[in-house]
Amino acid sequence: MENLDLLCNFNNIYNAYRQARRSKGGKEAVKKFELNLLEAIQLIALELRTGKYQPSGYHSFKVYEPKERLIETNSFRDKVIQHDLCDNVLAPKVEPHFILDNYASQTNKGIFFALDRMTGFLRRFYRMYGSDGFILKGDIHHYFASIQHGPLKATLWKIVKDPDIRQILNKIIDSTGNPGVPIGNQTSQFFALLALNGMDHMIKDQLGAKFYGRYMDDFYIICRSKPEAQFYLSKIREYLRTQKLELNGKTQIFPISNGIDFLGFHTYLTGTGKVVKKLRRRSVQKMRRKLHEFHDLYWTGKISKEKVLEIYTAWRSYAKHGDCHKLIDDMDVLYRKVFILKEGENDLRNKQTANK
Repeated sequence: MENLDLLCNFNNIYNAYRQARRSKGGKEAVKKFELNLLEAIQLIALELRTGKYQPSGYHSFKVYEPKERLIETNSFRDKVIQHDLCDNVLAPKVEPHFILDNYASQTNKGIFFALDRMTGFLRRFYRMYGSDGFILKGDIHHYFASIQHGPLKATLWKIVKDPDIRQILNKIIDSTGNPGVPIGNQTSQFFALLALNGMDHMIKDQLGAKFYGRYMDDFYIICRSKPEAQFYLSKIREYLRTQKLELNGKTQIFPISNGIDFLGFHTYLTGTGKVVKKLRRRSVQKMRRKLHEFHDLYWTGKISKEKVLEIYTAWRSYAKHGDCHKLIDDMDVLYRKVFILKEGENDLRNKQTANK
């Protein structure tokens, strides 16, 4: 009952609404929810407490970067409820069961933490064994779409004992077909972290891997030899069979000297023990393409200069985490060339937009 009280607390639901609207401000669904905000929050609390809450349907669409994926996004009201559930119940209960090197969607972790941990692993490996070794790099084939509801619930119920919370989680998990959890759901991020938690503990605790990390379904192990990497690979395959999951065909074992593609960077260990991180070419090409696209959108009044600056600044901060000083300088030149307007150009742009 204590967990249900947290879930139905007015302030918690209100804070969840504020979190949900951060990425959805201005949308019609948000405006509709806000028309009677007090009543909307009270109704959510009532439905959760009485067990009458039912998830609404999903809006499906495809994205093609960095690869083709089907996204199923829920209603704004469901987003509020899932923020409430994740922030106030799931995170405090589930996160303590994760290993340190499970990086995604958690407070004080994330992409930069993951990259820093991998850098530390490579440096430590060099101090212990030198620069000769192998890396097992893998991910799960169609991960979100392949997560089986039965094994997921069995894992969840070991941690979540409250029958009221279980009932809500059951409804969310079963709101789509089995197998699969919607990529667009916040709860699905927790489900995806948890579904491979057993694999994490097997690799770290039972098999004793020192240099292992996972970001969602993207994982690596730094090994002293190819046979060691092959041993880990066989054990991982055995575990995944119990979860009815399978590795992506691109899973491979290669020498450390090749470097590793992880979270948008190509990271490699030199013969002298230096770790170098370079932004992957695809990311650079994507931002170059975006800047030129944004230029056209700006001149037709479809995007503001401030929004372009926000997007470019975020990319620039990301790139600064690697050894990309010259690249950033070159991209700054391109940004200024495209968007730092000469005197009089802004008036011309405003006239062109007004005449459309």
